Amino acid sequence: MRVGWTQAALAGSVVANCVLLWLFLSASAAPSSTTAAKVARPVAETAPAAFPMPAARERLSPSATPGDAVGCAAALRDARSRIERYEKKLPPSTRFEIADAGDGAQELRVRPEIDRVLGECAHTLECRGAICKVEIVEKSDGIWDWTKALQSDPSLQRLLGGAEYHGRTPAQDPVTGEELWRSDVYLVINDPDVTFGLDVVTLVWEDLERSGFVRACAERNAAAKGVLQLAIVLDQETHEITVVAGGTLPNTAVGTCLVAAVERAYAATTVPVHVTSVHWGRTITLPDP
Repeated sequence: MRVGWTQAALAGSVVANCVLLWLFLSASAAPSSTTAAKVARPVAETAPAAFPMPAARERLSPSATPGDAVGCAAALRDARSRIERYEKKLPPSTRFEIADAGDGAQELRVRPEIDRVLGECAHTLECRGAICKVEIVEKSDGIWDWTKALQSDPSLQRLLGGAEYHGRTPAQDPVTGEELWRSDVYLVINDPDVTFGLDVVTLVWEDLERSGFVRACAERNAAAKGVLQLAIVLDQETHEITVVAGGTLPNTAVGTCLVAAVERAYAATTVPVHVTSVHWGRTITLPDP
């Protein structure tokens, strides 16, 4: 089985330092009594150019002590957790290259949707972990916009947590010599146990529409005319839903009324622990056409 270089490097470092820590602490001026190691520094919010290797004292979890196998096991779990957080910040194509070969289960889940969306467009699919690579081959005179199909299909979008599109590169049919174009797409596949974020925000919006909030605000400002553009953003890390307003109405009385109603509704929403991020837009036009 192929192991990512970050996993091998950090895991190996942790195990080695479990052995070396006793010598390191014995030679230092630390007190003779057993003390907890320093808390490891958090991983940077943005992925560094190279994987950060913390100082020797920081490679173990706070519970690790010299010769302590339990502490070493905790350190290894901590290292794996930091690796996972780090790798999620990498581009999907990089995550694909360093991941272990898949067991086929992810491909069985994704292939029906990819085959349906791409239809007769020649393509291959390979999945490694949470990343699936789709290689698309088309004739040089092809005009079908398969990117739009991948990005707009509702059923497929429920599976995806992101995508990375690589530009077309020239290729050639090895048998006929026909000129072709090849494109690579790296898809981030959502965990099946994760809630689809769009479901969360759209359900709240449907309740808002049924409440008649637009009509209620407009009746108080009968002469109001203009457009209110709303961006509703759900962040899977913070579990917060943010409402951003634009257009010609935000600084008017009716706009303030509408935005306040939307913000109250989303502030009262319970966001699942495991959920996908979403950036969703709505437009309100007054008077209602």
